[in-house]
Amino acid sequence: MAYAASRDCGGRSGEIALIRLIEIQGRQVRYISTRGEAPALGFIDVTLTGLALDGGLYVPETWPAIDAATMAGYAGRPYADVACDVVSRSWPTGSRNWPG
Repeated sequence: MAYAASRDCGGRSGEIALIRLIEIQGRQVRYISTRGEAPALGFIDVTLTGLALDGGLYVPETWPAIDAATMAGYAGRPYADVACDVVSRSWPTGSRNWPG
């Protein structure tokens, strides 16, 4: 079954698109500790650090808003397609183009 992508993931296969999204997000999204005492970090640093220095968990500074109809539309779709749509909602306006 084919699904129409609600976000542009560069016309790449889901898995490749997801990897590129992680690379892009690593340069743009900051993560903060749930305890609020550790420094904000980027994706790669958070991945390598694990728990925050203050013992908290790292979470994104901001969360994308996803309405109920969009959530319901994810049912039955491949994981990589859903991940591409969710992660791309965190991109700053105007940066939806794939580099390279």
